[in-house]
Amino acid sequence: VNMGYNWFINSQQMSDGTPTGNAIVIWLYCYNIIRSANEVIATNMPHIDLDNPDDNTEQLKLYVAQAAAFRAFAYTYLAQSFQFTYDGHQNDPCVPIVTEENMKEAVNGVARSTVQQVYDQIIKDLNLAISYMDGNPVTPADVLDSKPKRFVSLGAAYGLRARANLLMCKWADAASDAQAALDLSGAKPLSLEEASLPGFNDISAHNWIWGIAIAETDRVVTTG
Repeated sequence: VNMGYNWFINSQQMSDGTPTGNAIVIWLYCYNIIRSANEVIATNMPHIDLDNPDDNTEQLKLYVAQAAAFRAFAYTYLAQSFQFTYDGHQNDPCVPIVTEENMKEAVNGVARSTVQQVYDQIIKDLNLAISYMDGNPVTPADVLDSKPKRFVSLGAAYGLRARANLLMCKWADAASDAQAALDLSGAKPLSLEEASLPGFNDISAHNWIWGIAIAETDRVVTTG
């Protein structure tokens, strides 16, 4: 039943395969993230010299880490949306991989990569993000002092890798990364009492690792 605020009625009716349906919204949302991430990496990576670091090296590493983590998040979302699960479907076609290395050629189209190739890219990006943030004296709070959870922290990067490992059925790796995400972020799951109340609406809460800060004046609120 369409109650007036049911955004997913078309999906429930299997009638959303249109240019404005939910599938294209997911596709465009993720590839817009990927495009921005590619541009950040292409702009900053050439200026990172790990053998001869300068005053800007650690900050540039943080920017590249953010882009790599966001790109991994987008490809994880795409892989889950446009192909079956990882296990047993590694060789099935998934989504096109577009990175800073082929983004110019991708304007003319890129063939779909396999599920395995997409997850390989996800893990590669998250490994890079973790390596560039681990021990980095420049933190998200140094760049964004207002609600820095809007940036991917080292704990959040481990959390994203835990999710990817979970989807790949790598249970031990997923558990290890999930514990690292909790330890590094300082986040704590909700208690039963806390979970029984309305919530999940404030990124300053102790159970949030990464999120979007939304104010009452933002368009996402005022437009209804």
